[in-house]
Amino acid sequence: MTAKDNEIQFTVNLETELLERLKAMAEHAGLSRHKLMVNLLTTGIEEIEALEYVGIFQVALIIRNATESKDKADSRKSDENKASEMPIPLRISKAIVDRLDRLADRGDIKRQRLARNILEVGLEELETAKKYGLTHLAKKIRDMHDLFTDVLSMGRQAFFAGKEVKGK
Repeated sequence: MTAKDNEIQFTVNLETELLERLKAMAEHAGLSRHKLMVNLLTTGIEEIEALEYVGIFQVALIIRNATESKDKADSRKSDENKASEMPIPLRISKAIVDRLDRLADRGDIKRQRLARNILEVGLEELETAKKYGLTHLAKKIRDMHDLFTDVLSMGRQAFFAGKEVKGK
């Protein structure tokens, strides 16, 4: 089974202003908007799970529930689309969607709302990093990673090609 076989289509409704900001950040990072969104969702889920592991997620839920009015709770559970929102389809790993569902259930929030929140927070973090010049460093690290991955792949291919020649 390939990675593509393990992907499903997941749709998230986003405001047009947020979509424009995601597009600009994706261009800055040299990624497609889709890839940036999948990366933000994956990273956001991992961060929430790390917070859950050390108990911070539970404390945040307790504080939220203690301070939240009924109207806010109903709004959080609502999955209504605003007029300025657009449905954006993503191809994403079923495992990621399952993890998102588990966290949404745990936080008593709709999956759609949690995905939107993760994307907004992740984008704000990237915009702050860009403001301070940290995204250039991240791009250089990514480029070095890609270079080393390519070199290792070529070395692996050469190694196995050499074994085939020796075996003949």
